[in-house]
Amino acid sequence: MSVHITFEALRDTLVQLDPPQLAGERSTYWVVPRKLGLAKTADAALEIFIVGPKLYPRTPTVSRHLEFARWEISESGEQLDANRVVLPSAPHFVAIAALIAVELDRAGIDDGRPIQEVLDDVEPIIELSLRRGALSEEHLIGLVGELLCLEAMLDAIADRPELRMSILDMWEGPQVGHRDFVIGISAIEVKTTRQESSSHKISGLHQVERAVSTHHSEENLFLLSIGLAASEHEGQTLPEIVQRVSDRLADSGAKEGTSLTPLQHRFLDDVARYGAGASRGYDHRTMSAWNIYGSKYRATFTPRLYDLLDEEVRIIRRLDLTGTHVSPDDIQYRLELPPLINGGNPASSWRHAVVGIVKEHLHC
Repeated sequence: MSVHITFEALRDTLVQLDPPQLAGERSTYWVVPRKLGLAKTADAALEIFIVGPKLYPRTPTVSRHLEFARWEISESGEQLDANRVVLPSAPHFVAIAALIAVELDRAGIDDGRPIQEVLDDVEPIIELSLRRGALSEEHLIGLVGELLCLEAMLDAIADRPELRMSILDMWEGPQVGHRDFVIGISAIEVKTTRQESSSHKISGLHQVERAVSTHHSEENLFLLSIGLAASEHEGQTLPEIVQRVSDRLADSGAKEGTSLTPLQHRFLDDVARYGAGASRGYDHRTMSAWNIYGSKYRATFTPRLYDLLDEEVRIIRRLDLTGTHVSPDDIQYRLELPPLINGGNPASSWRHAVVGIVKEHLHC
């Protein structure tokens, strides 16, 4: 970067950089010609291009965001090998992009220094910038788990499309502090793990005990245990699952490419709110093509639906703490559930059991 450009000047330049009119195109500003470029896409997302060989980040966050390919970066149509990081279109990310570019210059990107060493120096800043730029992996696999459950629930009303809104109303996962699914007098907590067994962190006794209030009383409480692991060759991505559910919410006979229905917008809004308190949520309408969401996830075991009110499920309950000096509201622990507790727990078919719970509640 030329010595006379400052952070403030670079930020102002990016603010004034107009996004292109057509999807798939970009407007590029070369901070360091053919070495470091900043660009805006048609939806005003920001791209940082580090030209050169493939880079290898040290942190999982940057690894998920950094994409190496041959890009058409310049207005002349020339294609260059480069590493790309995409930042959201929110206004404050303009300043973040400018800051990252300044730090890359200070680290010697224009001084002949190996760009891997340059990245190593600046990666902590990039990681910090990205943490709230996209859904964290923990929330990502949690969302995948809940969507798989939602799909099964939609199976229950496959011949009753007028009840699809009722199914969406049962999904409370996007609302922080709520049950994942409330189906009349039954509730389902979905727990997702990267491990090969039903090993889950319990963040409070409220997750594993019946909720009783003046307005609602749970008579049944289930835990749906799902194992997911990243995979290069098999499995499904978050955008694929979201699109699949969205397609099921489309009007009958609707042609591909038609406008989204209010029901689909409602669903996609719910998805976007999921995990948004800890990071930026996943907006399928603008983020489905992001490289970070292209990871495939495979099942590590067949999902298991446990009846948590079964007395043979040996877990810490509020009653166990009566007379102790332990506050039940602050208990956190790891739950290790066996593949089989008894002949009926977990359910022999989690999907069939979920469908049955929904059908019984909706009387269909």
